[in-house]
Amino acid sequence: MSEATSNGAVPQSNLNLSNWPDIKFVMQGADGGDVTLICTPATYWQTDAYQAGYAAFQINNGGNFPLSILGLPLFNNYYTVFDRTQNPYGTINFAPIATT
Repeated sequence: MSEATSNGAVPQSNLNLSNWPDIKFVMQGADGGDVTLICTPATYWQTDAYQAGYAAFQINNGGNFPLSILGLPLFNNYYTVFDRTQNPYGTINFAPIATT
């Protein structure tokens, strides 16, 4: 990729999302077993970020724009329900969005 802005955004025209892998997060499920959640390139690369025509990679270890991947980029792939009635800490339920 060429030319990045000062905040790390790159021209969307240079970004081929099919070249980027899914990122898998393995978490503990409500039953204690492993649950794998997938963050796709289309959601961890935020398009039109900072300005139209540029994309920003949303895995960031700090800097001027600290971001968390365990937010909107991950939640965009699922129906997400936060339920604080189930235990003292609550639960988060994820359901895949059906594709048509």
